[in-house]
Amino acid sequence: MYAVQPQCENLILGVTHDNGYALLLSKLEAEGVKPGKVILLQGAGFAHELERFDSSLFPRVRFGELFMEKKLEVGKKYSQVAAADNISPVLRKSISPKPAPVRLTEPELCIPLFQIMLTIAVWLSVKNLSPRACNMFYLNPLKCSKSDCEYSHDHILNETQLSALRYNCKKQLCRSFQQSDTCPYNDDCIYGHECPDNVSGKCFQGKKCKLMHPV
Repeated sequence: MYAVQPQCENLILGVTHDNGYALLLSKLEAEGVKPGKVILLQGAGFAHELERFDSSLFPRVRFGELFMEKKLEVGKKYSQVAAADNISPVLRKSISPKPAPVRLTEPELCIPLFQIMLTIAVWLSVKNLSPRACNMFYLNPLKCSKSDCEYSHDHILNETQLSALRYNCKKQLCRSFQQSDTCPYNDDCIYGHECPDNVSGKCFQGKKCKLMHPV
């Protein structure tokens, strides 16, 4: 499943109506899935066997009025339920009037939507810079000392992009720390000593991650 792939930052599962997915979530919980990586999409009702899962591990999200508040009864159509509940039916595209502009609202998340999208959109915007940004120039207070540096010092990065660049560096093992378990820069080092994704002594990369994971 994509939940175990480090390239996949978040999954939104529309399964909260079905108790059958409790086994899948239990398996992810036992394997130590990163908290917040798998998000449960709330629709009409919430299966009782799924309610036991901690919302800090599997956050919930609801997209406003996108879904009905109750399930359709067997044999009934949406138009029948909508009429009974005074809900405006969805018209076919061919006869639909031009909709009035609607202001979109942020989904109701247990964690901010910004945190979900940061590692996708912003990470890609930094990763795809050409030429690549010089880590030392942008993150080290002393800047870059190489006169012939192969990386760029000319990109204008905002604070969000700098945060993404800093995170990427912290995922790269510091060479000095790797060789001697010490680093002259200590916590000021721009590269990784402790894994930034560490949760209770582990991260989503498992044994592939070479950084420290203190409990």
